[in-house]
Amino acid sequence: MGALPGLTAAMAIALLLPLTFGMPPVMGVGMLLGTLCGAIAGGSVSATLLNIPGTPSSVATTLDAFPMARQGQAGRALGIAIVASFLGGIFSAVVLSVLAPPIAEFALRFGAAEYFALSVFGLVIIASVSKTLIKGLVAGLIGLLLATVGTDPMAGVTRFTYGQSSLLTGIDLLPALIGLFAVSQVLSDVVDYFKSEKVGASNAKLDRATPRWLEVMKSWKVLLSSSIIGTVVGAIPGAGGSIASFLSYDQAKKCQRRLRNLELGTRRGLSHLNHPITH
Repeated sequence: MGALPGLTAAMAIALLLPLTFGMPPVMGVGMLLGTLCGAIAGGSVSATLLNIPGTPSSVATTLDAFPMARQGQAGRALGIAIVASFLGGIFSAVVLSVLAPPIAEFALRFGAAEYFALSVFGLVIIASVSKTLIKGLVAGLIGLLLATVGTDPMAGVTRFTYGQSSLLTGIDLLPALIGLFAVSQVLSDVVDYFKSEKVGASNAKLDRATPRWLEVMKSWKVLLSSSIIGTVVGAIPGAGGSIASFLSYDQAKKCQRRLRNLELGTRRGLSHLNHPITH
């Protein structure tokens, strides 16, 4: 379900929910949790191969995984995404099973001020992840404009519906994702096809899908920090996996940039010491 754009994890749970009526509680909840985890992880398949996120949580996966697939590393990108999803899921399950009461108490303390700060923080993340600061800010403002469509939750006044009853509840996230990612990618592939260029990543070989243990161990800091961020943000009501994934992606990029600058500084320092003029 997660690998098929447009169905998402919520649709998978809704379809399988009637099957749990005759099951014991533990078995039914386990089935739904397995469906949720599988759908969230499966969203990275279409995000990697087609640049179309299967779920809102896999939007950040398209930023690096699809370029890797274009370069013939589709299997490596999928393997890393699945392993990271597995490790993050195990970490969050352990943490929530041990610290569920204090985390729930912390999440319930969130009020209007905290949610406003979280929204502003999300706009900052969009600007930070974008290649150009101006484009990131413009994209964030367009998102805010689209969020104003529908019925005001406080005053009950309809805004920018233009008499359309389908817009009373606002613009759903799923159609927006399909329109922004799927339609644009299809048009781009059509243009590349008529230019006799590579159509996409579907022709790439899915080899080396199992990442090496050493490669996983080298990224333990990123995996640990992303797991912590996902667990904390996921426990906040209304935040969701999409905010957690973008926040983790932003922190990973900043950490990688700091490590690269540190490595470059070390190399320059060593080259300066070995220069004949310094002696």
